[in-house]
Amino acid sequence: MSAADDAINERLATEPKYYHGSSSPLPVGAVLKAKATKLYRGGPLGEVMEEMRPSEAPPRFKTWYMTTDPCAILDAGGDPNNTYEVRPTGPVTPANYAWFRKFGDEILAGKNVPFRRAARYAQNYWSNAPSEDPEYEWLAPEIEVVKKVKTCIPKTLGKRWIRLKAKR
Repeated sequence: MSAADDAINERLATEPKYYHGSSSPLPVGAVLKAKATKLYRGGPLGEVMEEMRPSEAPPRFKTWYMTTDPCAILDAGGDPNNTYEVRPTGPVTPANYAWFRKFGDEILAGKNVPFRRAARYAQNYWSNAPSEDPEYEWLAPEIEVVKKVKTCIPKTLGKRWIRLKAKR
């Protein structure tokens, strides 16, 4: 083995493994670039998040969302039936999704969220600020699909997941 091979193997052994839950099957070995979709682009949540985004961070609607725990895929909004180990091919931006979820939960509950509070949620999300109940996600503009992996559906969510799948 060459010194270059040793360096690559050492880097791969120390880097975290990332996982992505896709709504449809992904081809193993493919390098995929994120595309903007209406689903993640619009609405008050996306608008405030984008407005408060630091210039060095990629737009959320042009990234792949990843977790380091395959069993967290469902909580992160991914499909546990199409969960893949992925490798980012470029920069990775960490974020504490708990702030995004808190903002979204208030909107879904019909609350009128003042801009200052929404801006604070967005700033905390982008700065990866600690929270009472942290949920970390990593954003990458491009990923390589390494392999399909088995994941778990927590028992507390099992019935909910079956209902969600039936509605699709």
